[in-house]
Amino acid sequence: MKSVAPETTTAVLTPNGGSGALGPKDRLRILQELEDICARVDKVVNGDTHAIHNGVGEVRVHTHPHVQHDFAGACLTAVDGLIGVGKTTFCRTILKQLQQHSPDRQHTVVMEPLVNEALQMFYADPAGMAEQFQLLQCCLCVSSARLALIANGNSPRPGSVVLDRSPLGNMSFALTHHLSGNISDQSFRFYKIALASAGVICMPKTLHLWVPPRIAMRRIQKRLRETDRKRKCESTIPLTFLQQLDEVMVLTTAYMGATKRSQVWFADWSEPFRDTSTVFSAAANVSTRNAADGDKDDDIAPPHLVGKPIQITLDQLKATTSHEELLRLVGLCP
Repeated sequence: MKSVAPETTTAVLTPNGGSGALGPKDRLRILQELEDICARVDKVVNGDTHAIHNGVGEVRVHTHPHVQHDFAGACLTAVDGLIGVGKTTFCRTILKQLQQHSPDRQHTVVMEPLVNEALQMFYADPAGMAEQFQLLQCCLCVSSARLALIANGNSPRPGSVVLDRSPLGNMSFALTHHLSGNISDQSFRFYKIALASAGVICMPKTLHLWVPPRIAMRRIQKRLRETDRKRKCESTIPLTFLQQLDEVMVLTTAYMGATKRSQVWFADWSEPFRDTSTVFSAAANVSTRNAADGDKDDDIAPPHLVGKPIQITLDQLKATTSHEELLRLVGLCP
């Protein structure tokens, strides 16, 4: 079978002259933008948060002040990573495992919302459509996140919520295009207003599936050949864009962990067909409460991510001077 050769693409998809590497000023600018969006969210929710006990400690998930949720017993996880890393396949596998191990719970897996027609329009004119497309993705992503939280929170037997791409992870795309000049300062400010107004930018737990951009590129082309020809437009994505997007995404996820916005796990997903149970346990652990009072109430403990989340500080993150140094800091490189 012939491989899909990347079509000629315009230079506007390739930030910073095509090197794909972030400079010190770019890294500082990204951190400043992340601080700004988090400050905007804090202002929107006005301190109205809900604490969720996740087995490691109490973390706080932001919610809009006009919407109340009961997250007791829920495991809320976002799965982030590059295009082509395998997030969708991972999430579908996790859903099957959750349904198998705890069928009496309501589990919600929200796939990354993409409108193929809009995607094709964007790749046909990335410079002209970046602002509109990223704003559309922002609205779709936060709406899906909020609907999933509401549906699960209102369930009498809440289970797990797994998001295929967090709202803040989705912002990495807009931020990368902002750095390239495809999105103006004014439009990016409007994007941040829209994102912050929803009050949900990340989940209490974040799993970042990571692969080198070259492997992501090969997987995108393989997907186009074998399974998803509707997204043929993605064949125009240059490697240099994936390289910078990878840097922005890893920095964004690490920031969530360093600032305690989310408990963060990184997993090297370079090996094909890696077993999801190596990073996510959906096994049902039955516990009995109030046994001393003779009132036995069997309950299923929430699923959990395997291993420990990253333990880094914001100062450590700001001190990194290269992508390779950051990868080592979060445990992705020896």
